[in-house]
Amino acid sequence: SEDDGTKMYILHSDDKIFQYTLSTAYDIATASYASKTKDLSSESDIKEGMWMSANGEKLFLVGRNLDTVRSYTMSTPWDISTLSYDSKSLDVSAKDNEPRAIFVGDDGNELYVSGDAGGDIHQYSMSSAYDLATASFTATKDTSGESLNACHAMQFNRDGSVLIVADNNNGRWQEYNLSTNWDITSASAGTHYIRSWEGVAKGLYITPDGEN
Repeated sequence: SEDDGTKMYILHSDDKIFQYTLSTAYDIATASYASKTKDLSSESDIKEGMWMSANGEKLFLVGRNLDTVRSYTMSTPWDISTLSYDSKSLDVSAKDNEPRAIFVGDDGNELYVSGDAGGDIHQYSMSSAYDLATASFTATKDTSGESLNACHAMQFNRDGSVLIVADNNNGRWQEYNLSTNWDITSASAGTHYIRSWEGVAKGLYITPDGEN
């Protein structure tokens, strides 16, 4: 079910997605491999970012080799072994030539991409929800004021009013507050946190209550 915290997915650098089961919700110490894997290496990309819809049906991936976002569908929700490519993609090379982070708004109309091109955040709008064929560029958030270098992961809260990004500059986590929900042009920098001892975060997930 939605956000029950019992499933975990890991995107490997060889373009394979592995599914795990958590016997205690959100407790990674209880994770066990679910014997479910999806191999996407035939797409000849280097997948870096992954986003999954709240109903467990849609999956979006961004790759830094082809600078492309692709959408997928799981015929059985939350079961990665049933994943199939929608034959829909979006070339984002005009905005970022090594994209690494991706997020889709809860209504399926807003898509956000960022990466090694200075960590700027690019917003696209899909006129038909979750349909990449209908995506068009909307706006960019310049993050140079926060000295971001390369955004490797990001997540919005449920109403689109807060965005957290993980940057590779000194392991920086940066908060942005959006005065207009989901509108990246309305984002202003909030607090930040440096995790210099951890290195670069490649993924980011915050629980629905915003506490973990």
